[in-house]
Amino acid sequence: MATASPSAARLFPPASSRRLSSYWLAIVLFAVGMFNLPLRLIGWDGDGLPGDGIDNVLNNYMLEHGYQSLRGRASFWHAPIFYPTPGMTGTTDPHIALMPFYSLLRVLGLSPERAFQGWFILAFVLNYVSALWAARRLGFDPAPAAVAAFIFAFALPVTSQVSHAQLLHRWLVPPAVVLAWQFLGEPTHRRFALLTTCWFGQFLLTAYIAIFLAELLLVFLVLTGLRLYRNLPWSELFPLRVGVWLTRLLIILAILMAVGGIVLRHARVSGVMDREYLILWAPEPLSWLACHPTAVWNAVAPALGLDLGNVHGERRLFPGWVPLLAMLFALGQIRRSTETAEGRRKVVVSLLCWSSLLLAIWITRFGQVWLYEPILSLPGGSTIRVVGRIVLVLLFPLGLASAELFTWVLSRSHYLARIGGIFLLLVLMAEHAVLPTTWVQQWEGQRVSLGQLVRWQERLEQAIRQHPQPRLVYVFPSELPPAPELDHQYYRLQVVVMRAAQNVGIPCVNGYSGYNPADWDIFTSYRELFHWLTKARRVPAGHLRGLVLIGEPEPDVDPEYEGIMRQTYPPLPLPPWD
Repeated sequence: MATASPSAARLFPPASSRRLSSYWLAIVLFAVGMFNLPLRLIGWDGDGLPGDGIDNVLNNYMLEHGYQSLRGRASFWHAPIFYPTPGMTGTTDPHIALMPFYSLLRVLGLSPERAFQGWFILAFVLNYVSALWAARRLGFDPAPAAVAAFIFAFALPVTSQVSHAQLLHRWLVPPAVVLAWQFLGEPTHRRFALLTTCWFGQFLLTAYIAIFLAELLLVFLVLTGLRLYRNLPWSELFPLRVGVWLTRLLIILAILMAVGGIVLRHARVSGVMDREYLILWAPEPLSWLACHPTAVWNAVAPALGLDLGNVHGERRLFPGWVPLLAMLFALGQIRRSTETAEGRRKVVVSLLCWSSLLLAIWITRFGQVWLYEPILSLPGGSTIRVVGRIVLVLLFPLGLASAELFTWVLSRSHYLARIGGIFLLLVLMAEHAVLPTTWVQQWEGQRVSLGQLVRWQERLEQAIRQHPQPRLVYVFPSELPPAPELDHQYYRLQVVVMRAAQNVGIPCVNGYSGYNPADWDIFTSYRELFHWLTKARRVPAGHLRGLVLIGEPEPDVDPEYEGIMRQTYPPLPLPPWD
């Protein structure tokens, strides 16, 4: 490796330096990323709950449900929503591995909403530290490693996923990649156990990311075997020893049994996703150039003749021009010699980038051609509703590629190395900046603030407690909370009721999650509600004593029936949504 110029060496200290000062760029990039995204979403006054006021509240509900389960006040796998349907925890991310973190914040005295904010911030901290550690383990100097960590933790696709905060806890992805590479070079029982345990830990964090991670590792292992077939210790990877295979088999079986139990719980309560819906959300080629409306590129693209306005939501996968340029650079390193540690690192990064490229092509729909579509016909193939979310895993290879590009720039023995490194850093930070656009201001005006959300919940709690013995609650959608779209208004009502009922300590017929139970609907009348309770779910009349109804039901076709129901279950007024 060529020696960097003295000026560049001072700006970007070498890997041999163990002093804290050698990580100054890592500290700067971490601060920039944190202030740009998570802290900005929460707000300087601490009044923001990151997300759209629906999925973020659902995540808050499930985390609180896990905390109450640890305290013995709830049954973990039976979240009391969509009453009386059992097993509702399996319809969404159960946050098994995240319960200890959230619960610790609750034990320290934080409210559920404040604990959720801490849980949200923790994802960025752990993602950054994890990626920084992994990049260093692969041989990068502190400065390039910081670039890799910045991209993994704060890149544009992360901004597009703040409404699905459960996907942000990806901090076991970088260690899993490092362990996979180390296992190929030294296939010991310990490394195999660490690799599989790391993947299982990511599954417990969020199954979505674990599935995408498995796909990346599988392609990476295959490509590595093809590229380095002369260098790998095949006799140790596939030994003719029964004890080795038995140990590996036992480890795999233990993990499969644990995963299978969770998957079966999900399968019992979830339905099959509509094929057309899955195709609709499949990424298209332009998706890889579309980004969140707050980014600089979103303002520049139309001037270049690119119409990205029709690419919405989770199909915005643009990772930034620096990562894309770096990936192209890394792809060309595939033929590097592996005689040195530096050469092996370059080849590993190149193999990860080739793996990412193949996966991106696989999930992208080119007109009527979608290579991923046959997966939908397999059992469980429709479980992944939005395959474009794999970009959250691919950000680590892209980050490593960017680190490799920075390393190459700084290795040039020329004074322009410093200028080139600083320029790339400035471009990287600029293209990932969240701009104060009109769209952002409108979005912030429509989102639910923490204070407003708590007020809504407290008003509903007070209404519920008006009943002498509240045991169950349902809120009719006679008036809806504010939201950008009508569907979102209905969903927001459900999650606010869920949290209010949770605080009171009773189940609710209202509900929202990834999958609705069969025959459940947003009931608007007595007849619809009691058909669900007494006929569809056969709830005994005695179990409905203490049913609290809030809001005004729609008039029934039979006035006598409605009169009896109103007398038996009088509806309470719905508190205002101001």
